[in-house]
Amino acid sequence: MRNKRSGLRVEHPCPQCGGPISLDEADHFFECGFCRVRLCIAAGDFMRYVIPPKRPETQGLVYVPYWRFRGKSFTVLPYKIEQSMMDTSFRATDFSYLPNSLGLRAQTQNLRFASPDMDAAFLSSETSFADIHKSAVLSSRLHRDPPGLKVFHRAFVGETISKVYAPVYIKGSGLFDALLERPIAHLDFKRKEALKGAGKLRKWKLRFLPAQCPRCGWDLEGHSDNVVFICRICDSAWLLSRGRFTNIPFKVVRARSGDAFYAPFWRIRARITGMAADTYADIVRLANLPRVIRAAWEKEEMFFWMPGMKMNPRSFLRLSKIVTLGRPDMQFKGRARPEFKRARLGPINVSPLEAAEAIVTVLASMAVRKKHTFPMLENARVEPEGMQLYFLPFVPQGTELIQPSMNFSINRRSFRS
Repeated sequence: MRNKRSGLRVEHPCPQCGGPISLDEADHFFECGFCRVRLCIAAGDFMRYVIPPKRPETQGLVYVPYWRFRGKSFTVLPYKIEQSMMDTSFRATDFSYLPNSLGLRAQTQNLRFASPDMDAAFLSSETSFADIHKSAVLSSRLHRDPPGLKVFHRAFVGETISKVYAPVYIKGSGLFDALLERPIAHLDFKRKEALKGAGKLRKWKLRFLPAQCPRCGWDLEGHSDNVVFICRICDSAWLLSRGRFTNIPFKVVRARSGDAFYAPFWRIRARITGMAADTYADIVRLANLPRVIRAAWEKEEMFFWMPGMKMNPRSFLRLSKIVTLGRPDMQFKGRARPEFKRARLGPINVSPLEAAEAIVTVLASMAVRKKHTFPMLENARVEPEGMQLYFLPFVPQGTELIQPSMNFSINRRSFRS
């Protein structure tokens, strides 16, 4: 499990013994320090948290919903790609007199999982889960985009998307922050009535699943923020998604070095509309590779290789481009094996759907004729059709990790675990 805390802190009693557990918002797995039970945290869609009020006995609490987004941001401009990490929150209701964001409140407190059993009222959320990226787009436009430049494409690879409820209460004609205990807004009759319309939180699925292989019952292996867990007894991999484990195909490429580090990659087959990028021949033309196009390449399906491990945005894009153009499935054909009893595997903490969000940006990074290609990106759409997990070996050498078969290296600090 990771020691470094990079997100919001969440406290929850152990479902088995009731002992206190401290989690990071990105955690999907934990081991109780008291009863040693090992559990995976599974939500049907996204996590929901509440910020506790300063005084728990405060009467008439109302919780205001905010969407929280943390992840990589890619913006395609004339004629370059800007990358950054985004960590932001947005009000998920239309009440404009409420704070626009959570500010630093969520980072300074230990959150709790939201529950329909709580004795409090919750405002409904008018901003849907699907609209969170639109809010992120708005934030990026306001704070990061250079003025006067055309934005051809924007992508977000979300590492954490959750809903956080901030507590407020009514006192007289004022609305007060229940954590900072200071006024937020004046309430007229209409505003008071709107807040009184808050009700119970809708039930949502938060499940604690035993961290055991669904196939053989052995302990699953994984870092605390993994989205895929490994069973080394029956050689299986399990994606934690939509509140349950799903078996996924995977391969481990053998390495000659005994101290190799195996980095996870998603091999994604995607249908792309709006530009020609479905076959290997299309990619050779797009990237202007120094190769004579063969007739067979016009029918050869194109696979995109996206890192399944958290990295800084620049390294994520660079590695996606290099490995995709390197076609590992052709280089390692017949050499991939599922046996990995002693392999040192990197954490799989980026889901295939999250990784697929960056495919259009990867195409932009490959393009040589940018003035011709970039305008097409506005209408480009990606529909993932199939994915497979691969572990590719990297050999440590000083501060670098080297992939010997494809002959490239990457700094060790590029990986965030």
